[in-house]
Amino acid sequence: MKKTTAGLAALALTAAGIIGTTTALAADGTCQVYSGGGWLVGACPEPAVVPVERIGGANKYETAVLISQINAEPGVPAVYLANAASMVDALSISPYTDGPILLVPATGALPTTVADELARLNPGKLVVLGGTTAVSNDMLGQAQLAAAN
Repeated sequence: MKKTTAGLAALALTAAGIIGTTTALAADGTCQVYSGGGWLVGACPEPAVVPVERIGGANKYETAVLISQINAEPGVPAVYLANAASMVDALSISPYTDGPILLVPATGALPTTVADELARLNPGKLVVLGGTTAVSNDMLGQAQLAAAN
């Protein structure tokens, strides 16, 4: 069987002591493994198939709520509110939270899905990520009212 160029290069590197074991794909689709004693030829292993689960709502607010619904029970110690436009604050705190992160606009109306989730969660406290330009005091007030229901 003819070795591929990659196989020959690997063989040369192995012979020189630069690498110990290498694998090359032959032109006929077989795998060739060099392991010090020579080339072993056989079928290539099947690639692992990793299961995928997609969590997604109609928008980023709904996606954050879905993640919260999957992972958080009512009475959580805290809910973290992060600006939905930049999400930088949400990313930086995500490994350190003791409750879900919900996205909110900086100003305007609190999305209904977020208000409903705050009511469901009944959190011990709200933690606002960022200053008043990230999440306005008015938005915080709306979130407090929703969480108290």
